[in-house]
This record gives sequence, structure tokens and C-alpha cells, in this order.
Amino acid sequence: MTKIKNKKDLYKPLVGRMVSHLLDNDYAGCESVINDSLRLQLQPGEIYSHILSAAMRQIGKLWHSGKISIAHEHLATQMTATIVDMVADKFPKLSSNGKIAIIATTSGETHWMGAKVFSKLLELEGWEVHYLGYDTPQTDLASYADSQLADIVVISIVRDSYIPGTIEAIDKIQELDPAPVILVGGPATEDHFELLKESNVLLAPDFISGMDMVKDAFGLSAEFSSLQEILVGIGTNIQNTRKSRSMSQMELAEIAGVDRAYISLVENGKQNITMSALHKFSEALGVSLISLMPSLSSTE
Repeated sequence: MTKIKNKKDLYKPLVGRMVSHLLDNDYAGCESVINDSLRLQLQPGEIYSHILSAAMRQIGKLWHSGKISIAHEHLATQMTATIVDMVADKFPKLSSNGKIAIIATTSGETHWMGAKVFSKLLELEGWEVHYLGYDTPQTDLASYADSQLADIVVISIVRDSYIPGTIEAIDKIQELDPAPVILVGGPATEDHFELLKESNVLLAPDFISGMDMVKDAFGLSAEFSSLQEILVGIGTNIQNTRKSRSMSQMELAEIAGVDRAYISLVENGKQNITMSALHKFSEALGVSLISLMPSLSSTE
């Protein structure tokens, strides 16, 4: 087997396939790309950042260059909304951490994808997320955050022209008592980093670093299980249950309808596992799905 030296070598063919399937309105094809990403052990942030977002950037370039119509671009955008949900559904979700997040774009900003993706990433980490979508007036955003006693407000901004509105929203939110943490992310933050930094907010250049900032800001990194710990816990529970029934990996594979090699990877915590696959294992082993899940709460 050829060893892949750079993860970019993994991303490129997946992005190309995703672009093709989105433009062909091929949902099954898009799902096959996500499933292949799981087999390659890509994490949610990687799939969103390096596969789905990258595919949409390519589609945007095709539209701007006149190679596809606005109808094709709109079709791909609408399908992407469904794919964002599908990716999140394929990963286990941590138990509630008791924190509330409000996520939106401000007045005029209609690019929703960054905000929606970040909402899904936070949900996977146990947050109660209130995703307000796009084009939310600054005053309404601050008022809603106050009414929900939000712990964090996340603002996504793509276009430079909406920087003033974002700063206005930041000022209004920071007037709240207590004031929530504010995180601002999106392409426009790069060109206006110093200006936004003066507002004393967290600035995230991408989804992955943004999630790291949130975990650090709330001290969640050490308290809650990482995805890898969850996968190891699931694998251990499957292996222990299988052995308690004197069942070989091959026997479990035949009953569950999967490859034996796949079971080996799962039991060693080296394979992302979908809820569908976990359901197959629970039925094959004659136990509840919940019994195969590790404890996801923090340890004292």
C-alpha cells in the first residue's frame, strides 16, 4: 500500500468527487465521499474544512469564471446544507456540557455555511446551540443572546462590507450583563484581524482553530472526552461484548454484514463509526446500542 505523506493528497480527490456530485445533484454520490472520508479517519472539522468547504470554493470559482450557471451554484449550495447535517449525523455526540451558544451572521450577510457548520461542531461537543441562520439584525442578536443567557455568541462573516455591522453587533453584545464570550470567524476576519482584535473577541481563521479556542476559553479540553477517546471506548465495549459471547471477529462480521478488517479497526479505536454501523453491531451482539457507548461525561 502506498503511504500518503501529506493529508492534502487525501483531500484533493475527495474534493473533486464532491464538486462533481454536488453539480450533478447526486446525494448518494456525496454521501459516498463522506463515507470514504470516515474510512480515512478524517474528523468532522477536517471534512467540513478540507472537503465540503473546499468543494464549495471550487464551485464558486466555476461560477465566477462563467463555467457554470447561477442555477448550478444554487443547486450545489442547497444540497450542501443537507450534507452539513449528514456529516454531523455520522459522528457520536458528547453529553451536554451545560453551555449555550448563539450562532448567526449579522445584517446583510447571507453566507450561512460557516455559521451552520460551526453550530454542528459545537453540537457534537455537547453544546446547546441556537442557530439563527443568516442576516440577523445586530440589536436582535444581542437581545436574543441576553434572553437565553448565552455563554458564547459566534458571528460568521464572509464579506468585508459587513465588518462595520459585525463590530456594531460586538459592541451591543458586550454591553450585556453578564456579557458572553464572542467568537468571530470567516474569510473577512483575515483582512481585518487587527481591527477586530481591538474589540477583545476570539478570532478564528478556520473551523478547527475556532473549536480549539472555544474549548480553551471554557476549560472544556481536559474535562470532556475527545472523539478518539469515544472511539476507543466504543471499540473496547464491542470487543468485550463479542468475547463474552465467545464470538470471533469473523462471526460478528458475517452477522453484522461488514468486513472483518473493519471490525478490527473499530475494536482498536482506529475507525470512525456511524450510528448505522453501531446499530448493526448492537443487533448482531444482542445488546442495546446505548450499552456499546462509553460514558461521555467528564470524570471527577
